[in-house]
Amino acid sequence: VPKLKLDQAEVKVDSNDLAKGLVHLPGSALPGERGNTFISGHSALSRLFNLKSASFENLTDLKKGDVIMLEANGAKFRYQVTQLKVVDPIDTSVVNPPDIQGRYLTLMTCVPPGLNFKRLVVLGKML
Repeated sequence: VPKLKLDQAEVKVDSNDLAKGLVHLPGSALPGERGNTFISGHSALSRLFNLKSASFENLTDLKKGDVIMLEANGAKFRYQVTQLKVVDPIDTSVVNPPDIQGRYLTLMTCVPPGLNFKRLVVLGKML
């Protein structure tokens, strides 16, 4: 994420273990596939986890139109932020793509940083 200076952040595929860093939601699309590539990460460090950084600590700085880039298996993918919203933790609708034909990326983290009250959801569409 160039705007956030988040470069070369590794995403654990098919994992829900946020203690390992950024995680790809099991069953969600892989980059470039139709559907929604769903990635979650911490917004603040916790004494409970041995994390060197909270990868999504500045996710709130993104705006509509910003670009997010992913690399998977040597292929590069670009997404443009189309929507940002704050939802309740139980709102699972954000896992679904806005339409069945598009290729989307969702980044999600807790807000306010370090608390578990709400989720910031950043939706991007593949360019």
